[in-house]
This record gives sequence, C-alpha cells and structure tokens, in this order.
Amino acid sequence: MGVYDKAFKLLAAGRPADVAWLVLQGEPARVEKISEPLPALERIPDFVGRIDGADGSRYLLHVECEREPRAESGGRLVEYGVALHRRERLPVLSALLQLAGEEGARRVGEYCMCVGELETLRFRYQVINLSGLNAEEFLSSGHAALWALVPLTRDGNRAEVLAKAVQRIREATPPPLISADLLVPLAVFAGIRSTQSLVYSLIRREEMKESVIYKDLFEEALEEGLAKGLEQGIAKGEELGLAAGLAKGEAAGLAAGLAAGLAKGEAVGLAVGLAKGEAAGLAKGQAAGLAKGKAEDVLRVLSLRFGAVPEELRARIAAVQEVPTLDRLLDLAVTSPNLAEFSAQA
Repeated sequence: MGVYDKAFKLLAAGRPADVAWLVLQGEPARVEKISEPLPALERIPDFVGRIDGADGSRYLLHVECEREPRAESGGRLVEYGVALHRRERLPVLSALLQLAGEEGARRVGEYCMCVGELETLRFRYQVINLSGLNAEEFLSSGHAALWALVPLTRDGNRAEVLAKAVQRIREATPPPLISADLLVPLAVFAGIRSTQSLVYSLIRREEMKESVIYKDLFEEALEEGLAKGLEQGIAKGEELGLAAGLAKGEAAGLAAGLAAGLAKGEAVGLAVGLAKGEAAGLAKGQAAGLAKGKAEDVLRVLSLRFGAVPEELRARIAAVQEVPTLDRLLDLAVTSPNLAEFSAQA
C-alpha cells in the first residue's frame, strides 16, 4: 500500500462523514463506515460507508483514491462495486478521488464492455479531481478531514493557504481527531505538490509525532524499507554469486577444454599424419616400382633385339624414374634399327 493510500485510509477512518460530504456534496442522515475486507479481492477498499440518505434511501458509498489517473481504475471500481453489492445487498455509489490530475473538478466516469455492437456492461462512477477544487471550499466547511486535503487543491500550494489550513486544524479540530492526526496527512499530501518544506516550516515534527497516524505511517514505511532492502540484498547477492560462479566455471571449463583439446588434437594429428604418411609412402613406392618395371622392360627388349646391353647404357636406363620417359625409351627400343641408334636418341 502506498503512503498516500495509507494516509487517506487513516484520515477517512476518523471522519467518515467528511468523506461522504466530499462526494455527495451534502449531509447524509447517517454514515456507518465498513472496514471488513472483501474476500474475493483479498483487499480492503480505501473507504466504504453505509449511507442513510435524508430522503430515506439506503446505499453504500465506495471511494478509492489514486495519485494520478490510471486506465485500469474503472475496472477496479467495477470489481469492488459488484463484490460489495453481493455481500451487503445494497446499491453502490462508487467514486474515484484523484489526488493529482489535469481534468475538471468533478465529472462522471464510465467503464463499458461490448461484444461487437452489443453493450454487455456500463458502469458509471463519480470522479473528483482535487486539483480542480478551491481550498476555501474545504476550509469554510466544518469537515475537518478535508482540511488535510488542502495542499492538493488548485490553490493549495500557496503559503498563505497552507498557513490557514494549519491554523484551522489547530484551533478547531473536533474529536475524535487531535490536531496531529490531521497535520500528518496534510504534510504527507503536500509531498505531491512539492510543498512539504513549506508545511514543515509551519509544523513542528515533535507535534506530528503525537499522532497515531504518524506511528502507523512510520512503521509501515520502515517495514516496506526493510523488505525492499532485503529483496535488493538477495538480488545483489545472487548477481555477485552468479558472476563469481560464471568466472570460476569459465576458468575450470577452459582448463578442461584445453586439456581435452590437446589430447584430441594429438590423437587426430597422429592419425592424420600416419594416414598421410602411409598414403605418401604408398604412392612413392608404387611410382618407384612402376619405374623399375618399365626400365626392366626396356632392357629386356634391347637384349632380345640386339644382344648384350653395355653396362653404361644399363645404368643410364635404370637411373630414369619418370614413367613417361621410360615409355618413350620402350618405344625407341622397339623401333630403333640398332643399339647405337637407340643410345644416340635415348
């Protein structure tokens, strides 16, 4: 729950009739505040009062406050309105109290739901924009809770208006609220218009500490701060732990990967080297064997045609390693008319 919602709820709890007057713009015969949560929503509305009108009517007044206009506000009011009507069996008048905004002071809001051209739901509610109202409207009334809302009015950020509101609270605060119970919400709401420093120049902090509202707001803010601090600490710890774990895991993974890579590289390299060596040796051996066979064929043809082949010519033919050259010599051995002619062309 935000601090402004909390301040409004505490303010309305002490003076429910003042809230009713703000919305209804008139005095109901009787206002009975209802504080029970709505089971289906698991949340207590900002304000619900059972109203007995001067005309004998009986209905529920439901008020939600929000700092700024929100698109989902109408749907939220519908949920509350339906839940309240089902539980209390009374019609519900809903109102949205805007603590800040740019639209007119009062208007009727609508929440509609359609399927194609068929309108399945139309819900209307009052919208009260405090920044569109004059401070004097509140200060001249006898509704003390509204004096604490003066900083949110159109002219509520003026020093003389705030001073008048503080004086009005101090001089005429009716029971059951003491002046501090109104000065604390006034100081809180002044924060929306950035006039808190001006309010604090008019109110002593010690004076506000006498209020039950001050204690409630302070304790909730402390609890929220502790919870938020714990949440941030856990998140930061997880972030640091993750970074350290990633660094350590990366280093270990790099070392293991390097070792595995070296081992695999050596094995693959050895296998590839052996394969290439065997292939190269085989090719070379095959080439040398083929050349030797070709040379022997040349010598055999020469011996068959011309008889004994001189040793010097044998050595020359045996030294030839190129198969194409040996093929040419074999052709010469077959076609040459004599050994001298072969030796001259060989």
